[in-house]
Amino acid sequence: MRICRASRSSARRANFDEMLTIIDLGRHNCYITNIVKCRPPKNRDPMQTEQDACIDFLRAQTKLLKPKIIVCLGRIAAMRLIRPDFKITREHGQFVEKGGILFTALYHPSALLRDESKRPDTFSDLKALQAKVREVCTRTL
Repeated sequence: MRICRASRSSARRANFDEMLTIIDLGRHNCYITNIVKCRPPKNRDPMQTEQDACIDFLRAQTKLLKPKIIVCLGRIAAMRLIRPDFKITREHGQFVEKGGILFTALYHPSALLRDESKRPDTFSDLKALQAKVREVCTRTL
C-alpha cells in the first residue's frame, strides 16, 4: 500500500513523537532542527551543496543552544555531523564525543515506517539515549 505524501509526512511526525514519548521527551523539552532548512524537491536526499549552504545555520544554533547531546536521525545527518563514512546500520545507537558534545544516530523515522524490522534496535537505542540524557542532562527530564 502506498501512502500519499501528506500522509507519509504525518506518519513520520507521529512516529517521531512516539519515539520521543518512549524516552520521556517531547517537542516541549528538546530542540529539533534539520541539516538543511528547505525540503529538497520530491523529498530526495539533500545534495552536498544544499548541506553546505545550511551548515553554518546549524553551527550557529548549536553554539547558541550548547547541547550536551545531539541525536542525528538517519544517515545523512550522521554522515555530516559524526563522520563522513558513518554506517547507520552498523553504528546506530553508539555515542561519539566531539567538541564536548555527545553525538549518536538513530534510524530516521521514515526508515522505520518502511522497514519495521529496525524497530527493536531503535527501541534499544532510545532506551540507551534515555539513560544518557538522565546522566548528562540534569534539567531536561
